[in-house]
Amino acid sequence: MTSTSQALKPTFGRSFHLLWAGQSASLIGDQITLIALPLVAVTFAHGTPADVGLLGACLRIPFLLIGLQAGVWVGRLGLARSMLAADIVRGLAIALVVMAIGLGAADLWLLVIAVSAVGVATVFFQVSYQSFVPEIVSQEGLWHGANTRLTLSESLSLLIGPAVGGLAIGLLTLRGALVLDVMTYVASVISLALILVGRASARTRDPAPIPRIATRRAVWEGMRYVRRSPVLRAIMWTGAAYNLGAAMFETLLVLFGIQTPARRSDRGRSCHRHRWHRISLGEPPFESLQQPRRYGPSPDLGSDPVGRRHPRLSVGVRSTCVGSRCRRRVHRRDRARVLRRQRSHAEAALQQS
Repeated sequence: MTSTSQALKPTFGRSFHLLWAGQSASLIGDQITLIALPLVAVTFAHGTPADVGLLGACLRIPFLLIGLQAGVWVGRLGLARSMLAADIVRGLAIALVVMAIGLGAADLWLLVIAVSAVGVATVFFQVSYQSFVPEIVSQEGLWHGANTRLTLSESLSLLIGPAVGGLAIGLLTLRGALVLDVMTYVASVISLALILVGRASARTRDPAPIPRIATRRAVWEGMRYVRRSPVLRAIMWTGAAYNLGAAMFETLLVLFGIQTPARRSDRGRSCHRHRWHRISLGEPPFESLQQPRRYGPSPDLGSDPVGRRHPRLSVGVRSTCVGSRCRRRVHRRDRARVLRRQRSHAEAALQQS
C-alpha cells in the first residue's frame, strides 16, 4: 500500500530539477560578478567611483528601457529558448572580460559593453524565468512548491553569494572568480539544453503562440492591464523602489568595503569586522585601490608599527590576518610594486603627521 501511494505521488519531474540545479549555480555566479566587476573596473581599467556607478547603471537600465518589449519578444521566441540564449550571451560577455584581463586590454568602454550585454540578457532571462514553471510542471498543485524551491535558491544565493564571491576572489584572483562565473553559466546552459531536448523527445508542444500584433500595441495593452490591477501596481512600485536601492547599495558596497579601514581592537578581532581587507591582502589587483589620488591613503598607514617596517601588511587590518599562504599567491613582480607604492604612501602619511 505504501509503495502504491509513493508511486502515485506527484513529482516535479526531470525538467524542473534540471532547471533548479542549473539556476542555483548560476545565481551564485551572478553574485560573484556583482563583486568582481567593480574591482575589475577600478583595478585594470583605472576607473573612478563614478565609473563604477556607470557600470551599475548599465546593468540596471535595460530593465527600464526594454523590460516591457522583452515580454512581447519572449512570448514569440519561447521561454526556454529565450533563457538559453540569454545565458549564452551572459557567459560570452563575462568570458570577454576574462580574455581582456589576460591580454591587458580591459578598458572602461569594453567593460561598459560587456556589462550592458549582461544587463540586456538578464532582462530576457528574468522575464522568461518567472513564467517557466507552468511549462515544465504539469500539475497546477505543484506550482507553489516549485516556485518556493526556486525562491529559496535565490534567497540563499543572496545570503551566501557575496561570501562565496569574496572567497573566490581571494583564492582564485579576479580572473579566476570570473572564470568560475562563466562555468556557472555553462552549467545553466547545459541544464536548459537538456530541458529542451527532453521536451522535444517527449513531443511536448509549446503553448499556443501569441498572436502576431505590433510590439507597441502589446506593450500598451500590458501597461493598461497593470494599471487596472491594484495588486500589480503595488508590486510594480515596490519592485522599482527595491531595485533602485539595491543598485545603489551594490554599486557602493565594494568601494566602501575597500576604502574603509578596519580599526584595531584590543582583542584583535577587526578582521571579522571588515572582511574585504582580509580577502584583498594577498591579491595584486587591489594594489591600485590604495592610490591616494582617488581614495586617499588609509588612516592606519604609517601609524602601525608593523606597517612602518612592512608596508605590505599595513592596509588597515591587523597583521595577524595575513598568512604566508596569502603572500605566496602574489607574483614577485606585483608584490614588489605593492611594496614600493605603499612605502611611498606610508612616507607621505608620516610627513603629513
